[in-house]
Amino acid sequence: MEENNLTATRLVKEFTHGEYCHYLEWNERTQYLASCGDKRINIWSMDDDRPIYNLEEEKEDLKNFAWRLCTGNGEEEGGIEMARKSAKNFTFAYALIGKGVFIWNPLESEQQLRRLSEDTDIETLAFSSDGRFLAAVSRGTLKIWSAEEWVQIYELNNKHIEFGDPRNVSFFTTKSTNLHENKLIVNYKYVPLT
Repeated sequence: MEENNLTATRLVKEFTHGEYCHYLEWNERTQYLASCGDKRINIWSMDDDRPIYNLEEEKEDLKNFAWRLCTGNGEEEGGIEMARKSAKNFTFAYALIGKGVFIWNPLESEQQLRRLSEDTDIETLAFSSDGRFLAAVSRGTLKIWSAEEWVQIYELNNKHIEFGDPRNVSFFTTKSTNLHENKLIVNYKYVPLT
């Protein structure tokens, strides 16, 4: 949707994902939209009526994903066209119930999915705001990977603690005396004690 002070809000573009869509994310750097649901992830351009990239799963529904925002890789000078050609701007993580956590990048030449974890309960994911880390959360489990080499650097298993299902997970970055710290917030569904 577009809005300015002289005109009313108007619909600029409409995309049809499929039967349903669980999650949307806009990437300002590439000016692309990603949608997720109905067993697929689609990446859309404002210049096209069909997805420019897509990933389809045969059996499992995709409910959410995390899109790695890449910063400081020298593309700022090259503008939107350079950003659209860089594989660094197209790293997606997603979890499939019963299968694990996967990385997908439609611009990588081998086009192979990379499995990070076989943990079948992961429900939500998030990249840190600087793109350096990926967190995956389920009921009582938290895993964090370095996004440079996809090496797991942290794991917490508290299955005995009665948390509800994780609703969402988010990073934020703070800076103190030239040190950047990534902090993680997990929002769990409230489960009343019995």
